[in-house]
Amino acid sequence: DYHDYIGTFEYWWTHGLVSDSTYRMLRIACNFGSSLHPSVQCMQALRVATVEQGNIDPYSVLLMKTELASISNTYITS
Repeated sequence: DYHDYIGTFEYWWTHGLVSDSTYRMLRIACNFGSSLHPSVQCMQALRVATVEQGNIDPYSVLLMKTELASISNTYITS
């Protein structure tokens, strides 16, 4: 759990999906916590991170979620 969290937070941060302050907040609030049963502070930090990420798919940071849906529909209908 801990390493999954850290890896995810570092990915978000290094790809510009969350700010420096949110990255620090995630590292502090979710440190050594369970990803299955996060603390209240960790959940609050995760909410802030979600808002900062906006409409960006973290698995395809160069495309917005709506663009991915269009691409997916093109491949499915073609």
